[in-house]
Amino acid sequence: MEKTEGITLKSIEFREFQRIITVMTRDMGIISLIVSRLGSKNYRLINLTSPLTCGEFVFKQRKSDLWRFLDGSILNAHAPIRQELSRLSAAQVMLKRVLDTQLPHKPAPALYFLLKTFLQRLQSTPVPDTLLTAFTLKFLLHEGLLSTKTICGTCSAPNSHHFYSGDNFCSNCAPPFSTALTSEEWQQMIHLLACRSFDALETLPLNLPKLQLLCN
Repeated sequence: MEKTEGITLKSIEFREFQRIITVMTRDMGIISLIVSRLGSKNYRLINLTSPLTCGEFVFKQRKSDLWRFLDGSILNAHAPIRQELSRLSAAQVMLKRVLDTQLPHKPAPALYFLLKTFLQRLQSTPVPDTLLTAFTLKFLLHEGLLSTKTICGTCSAPNSHHFYSGDNFCSNCAPPFSTALTSEEWQQMIHLLACRSFDALETLPLNLPKLQLLCN
């Protein structure tokens, strides 16, 4: 029997009163659990196995990658996120980025903490778009998909701020469809990545449309 903290990323109905859920866990990375006894009045299990919910999961490993859920408890259902479309949309993008990129059973505690803290703040932030952009850039940096170097990846020219496919280039070497940042916009990105306070992050003067291009 195992127990870990996690955030439900995805939930699929399976047979009668069952769900298969995908959970980003603190200790084990992405795991998949089959949950039974989901009657219409079992609100605790229904909420625990819904995307966005942070909880504790007790389960038993099996030979397959689909493990058996035994019990669990809700730590944070993130109800305020579910009640506002802009926050819910931002949260769904955060969950999808993690779901689409992480391998099963590969621990990523730093990424789990990043997701958990950003979802917590998303409940009250007045600027969900800024929070989503900050999360995505930090996520890309964590995954090695965003370079903060100032030299061209091809010719090593300095002050190169054309970004493409996780690297940056000078104007001469930049591939088609790269995203060009001005020096001021590049500094904004660096400040955003280095920011450790949500209060400070939410008041940073940012060119969001340009920075959001790096997140796509």
